[in-house]
Amino acid sequence: MIPILSSLQIAEADRFTIEHEPITSIDLMERAAEAFTRLFTQKLKSSWPVYIFCGNGNNGGDGLAIGRLLLNCGYEVHVFILNNNGNHSEEFRINEARFKGNTRQSLIYIDSEATFPLIPKGAIIIDALFGTGLNKPLNELAEELVKYLNVQQGSRVSVDIPSGLYADKPTHEVTFKAYLTITFQYPKLSFLFSENLETIGAWHAVDIGLASDAIPADSPSYFLLERRDIEQRLKPRKKFDHKGVFGHAFIY
Repeated sequence: MIPILSSLQIAEADRFTIEHEPITSIDLMERAAEAFTRLFTQKLKSSWPVYIFCGNGNNGGDGLAIGRLLLNCGYEVHVFILNNNGNHSEEFRINEARFKGNTRQSLIYIDSEATFPLIPKGAIIIDALFGTGLNKPLNELAEELVKYLNVQQGSRVSVDIPSGLYADKPTHEVTFKAYLTITFQYPKLSFLFSENLETIGAWHAVDIGLASDAIPADSPSYFLLERRDIEQRLKPRKKFDHKGVFGHAFIY
């Protein structure tokens, strides 16, 4: 069974890993970016240009690290930063400096709808605007940018969780519509609500090396069953077994 953690439990699992491995927050972010990039390069060809849109929190920091790694893998990469407030996380600032220092690509800052880029048909759009900490609807420039990206004719991929989507419940407001979501370590509960199907697309969880005992003491309330969990409960049947000799179903 795969545990499904709440947004608060995810943050606690990160903190536990950082404290007990030990590993710095920025190195854990790099490890997550590497895990994302490994799967991304298996799924999507390097012949397609990649447009990455970053917020200024840790999800944006992930996007900047992914952009740097994809450039090293030979992809054509263009990185845009939604410049709608000054609340930058420390990890974002570090990866912003690393991107500028380790690549020849320039970062483009979006501060109005007039600065939304023209995106060629067939491009890959990576959403790294907002992560699992989001607890209110998108608004103003962020909302308009997500609406703009949703109508582009390209493949849309989200980092960890589509922007605008809440981690722990259905979302009825504007969200990034991903064809593929590459999430870190565990699926989010919101991935399993039918209301969110068009937002999530296909999803894959990548191992980012969280400590095996990082799950909080108040253990998860939800688990995702896997095929092997069911197979363990199935008893072998003989060729001519039928309902009369193999048990009965009681439906109430």
